[in-house]
Amino acid sequence: MSCYSPAVAGYFSKLTPLFTALLSSAFLGEVPHLYHVLAFPLIMGGIVVSSRR
Repeated sequence: MSCYSPAVAGYFSKLTPLFTALLSSAFLGEVPHLYHVLAFPLIMGGIVVSSRR
């Protein structure tokens, strides 16, 4: 249980926009736009950069 710290939860909270886009296309039938595709690598890159210390 020690691997589940608030810091780990903080990384996953940054994925909220990605999950929102995926779930809206899955459940509401909305079409993903180009900015959704471009945002995914930026979000993942931000998580990688912020996890390095």
